[in-house]
Amino acid sequence: MFTTGLPFPDGYFDAITSSLLLCSVEDQSNAIAEIKRLLNPNGGVYGFIEHVAVNRSYNNEKDLILLELSQEAFDPLQQLVAHNCHLHRNTDTM
Repeated sequence: MFTTGLPFPDGYFDAITSSLLLCSVEDQSNAIAEIKRLLNPNGGVYGFIEHVAVNRSYNNEKDLILLELSQEAFDPLQQLVAHNCHLHRNTDTM
C-alpha cells in the first residue's frame, strides 16, 4: 500500500477520504503526512472512518472487557486475512 510518494503534486486534492486506513499501514505518521501533503492548503478536507482499540483505562467501563479481549485475541488472525489490519491498534492517538 502506498502511503508516501504518490504521483500527485502538493495540494492537488480538495478532498481525500479513507476508510480503515490507519489500522493497516506500517507507518501511520507517514500516511497522515502524505494526506496532508496532497490536500489543498487553502481548505482541503479529509474525511475518514477508523476503528480504534478499546482502551478501558481511558473510560474504565467494565462492559468493554469482552470487546477488548476479543480485539487482542483475534488481532493476529485479522492481520493475516485483512491485509495487515490491526484490530487493537490505537489509531485514535494520531
